Amino acid sequence: MSSNKKSICIIGSGPGGAVIAVLMAELGFSVTLLEKGSEDPEIATEDNYIANCKSKNLELRHAFQIGGTSNLWSGLIAKYRRKDFDEISACKDFFPSMENHYEFALETLGIKNHAAIFKDSIIKSNLIRHSLFGLKKNWRAKDYLHKKIKDRKLENLRIISNASVEKIIHVNGIAKSVVLHNRQESLNADIFILAAGGLGSPMLLLKSGYKNKNIGKNLSTHPKGKIASLKFKNLNGFNFILKNLSFKKRKDYYEKICFSNLDSNCENFHYVSISKKRFDFFKKIIDKSFKFSRDLSNPKLEPYLRMLNKFGIRLMFFAKSLDSIFSLFSKNYDVNLYMAQKHLSSNRIFFDKSFNLPRIDYKICKEDIDSAISLFDKVNSYFLQESVELTLKEDWIENLVLIHSHFLSTCRIGMHEKDGVVDSNLKLFESKNVFILDSSVFPCSGYQNPVLTIIALAKRLSEFLHQEFNAKS
Repeated sequence: MSSNKKSICIIGSGPGGAVIAVLMAELGFSVTLLEKGSEDPEIATEDNYIANCKSKNLELRHAFQIGGTSNLWSGLIAKYRRKDFDEISACKDFFPSMENHYEFALETLGIKNHAAIFKDSIIKSNLIRHSLFGLKKNWRAKDYLHKKIKDRKLENLRIISNASVEKIIHVNGIAKSVVLHNRQESLNADIFILAAGGLGSPMLLLKSGYKNKNIGKNLSTHPKGKIASLKFKNLNGFNFILKNLSFKKRKDYYEKICFSNLDSNCENFHYVSISKKRFDFFKKIIDKSFKFSRDLSNPKLEPYLRMLNKFGIRLMFFAKSLDSIFSLFSKNYDVNLYMAQKHLSSNRIFFDKSFNLPRIDYKICKEDIDSAISLFDKVNSYFLQESVELTLKEDWIENLVLIHSHFLSTCRIGMHEKDGVVDSNLKLFESKNVFILDSSVFPCSGYQNPVLTIIALAKRLSEFLHQEFNAKS
């Protein structure tokens, strides 16, 4: 391992922060990884947000702990399309350079057989038969981080937990240090990488006094919901669903078939999938226990609430297993919609001074709904040919879960400061040494779990930093 005196401070230990911390330490940089949460993998906590959203279905699910939210749910992987990158001028040459980085990301997640995945087939006009891929075992950034430190003996990588960053101190476009909340201390570094997520990174920039008007705007997630019922017209329809749409076990992953839109006039890449009907009985109980523990927030009760939360997380995984077992005996199916979103600058996160809390303004636009209905109609038309009929639920829009664990595009890549927050190398336009590495930089919302692209971007950024700062040294 070569020696390099440059120091890097990484804020956030999720998939982006964990992977680039290891990569930069292997390249000889002195790396400090700051995590707001604790070392305990069982405890998930949430910041308080004001959500200005008409829907009742809000799930602000993210975890502050070593490894971030990846410790809880990182089962599905998805790759962006070229169109997703080419939408922004700064990304015209971005996608070709990402191909090798996606290979690295797949290997990092434990998938070695790459050839068979991410191949779509057009089954009719403007409709794709598309595959979703799930890891056999959830990839956890914490496990990856500790294993790499131990195996590679990375003594130049230091992890500090319970280190909440209050702000970045910067002078004349150069970041000097970060101030740690409630620690009465600051940390200096040559390079700063924000990997605090689609909500955390823009809020930290705003608290630090950065002025770019695009910070926090274009917030998007993956709205999802059970939108239709399914009816078999005859045995052929049942056999079609059973044969074509069930989870298939592969060597390194699971594969599930879904259907997506291929429409040059449609900006979004929604998809529809079919699954055995889940009872959700256990999930409802656990969601109520989490809400109960949050509502009882009290310093005196903190030790007991942490124990309750820890028990709740363990119970959640147990309940999911029970639900999966019971669903095997179900004769009914759910029709699930997962949506991408058109960018709206009015969808944003910002600091509401009147409440002294972060605030989220969020809605789904009419174009998103119309394109989702269009996709559903195409899927239904295809299914009718196979003796399967789908019936759209009247209240499907009201029952969409709008905000959950994927927060994207709040610090988008752009050509200039007027249309983005970071450039194509993920460097903040307002700074010479601050970079962002999480889903906040994504050019669009995509259609599924962002972890694969975040890891690919970590590899890409590590190569840039190695070349850029080695040359300056």
